[in-house]
Formats: sequence, structure tokens, C-alpha cells
Amino acid sequence: MYRIILTKPAELDLEDATRYIAKELQNPIAANKLLDDVEIAVASLVNMPKRNRLVENEFLARLGFRFFMVHNYIIFYIVRDDIKSLTIERFLHSRRDWVNIIGQ
Repeated sequence: MYRIILTKPAELDLEDATRYIAKELQNPIAANKLLDDVEIAVASLVNMPKRNRLVENEFLARLGFRFFMVHNYIIFYIVRDDIKSLTIERFLHSRRDWVNIIGQ
């Protein structure tokens, strides 16, 4: 089984998304549902972390960035076989310019 590591940027992304849904959209139930679904989806990676494909951007793919969707959000992560871990790098809305955000 792989250990899950959540980076600070990914943590802040998730907090911003749930805060926006709960406060701006005034839908705390949807915000909690998103959190629950993200937790379930990420936890499911511990046994098969490479089941999602690499991103299509060549530079980021060489760095090992993989992704999957939860609702309208993309979770980007990197698998490290040598230390049996997967690092959640970012959690971004699908309409964001993720290539430039991650590539910075």
C-alpha cells in the first residue's frame, strides 16, 4: 500500500473550493459532499496508484503527474515507487489553466 501525502498547495486548493461552494454558492451540503468524495477517491489510490493516466502535457508527464476527476475538479498527483508514496500536488477546478498553474 502507498502512503498519501497532501502538499500545502493542494490543501489550500481544497479549502478554497469548499469555502467557495459553502459560502459563495451558499451550499454547505455540496461542499461537504465534495470533501467526502475527494477523500474516498484519494483513499482508493493506495492499492493501485498508477491506474490513472499521465497528463498530456509533455513536461508535466515527464515529472510523473497523473490526474483524475472528482466532480468538476482535477486532482493531480505523483507516484513515487521508491518510497511507496503518492503526493497530491494540486486540486484545481477543471476550467482553470492548470498547465500554467502547476508549471510555475
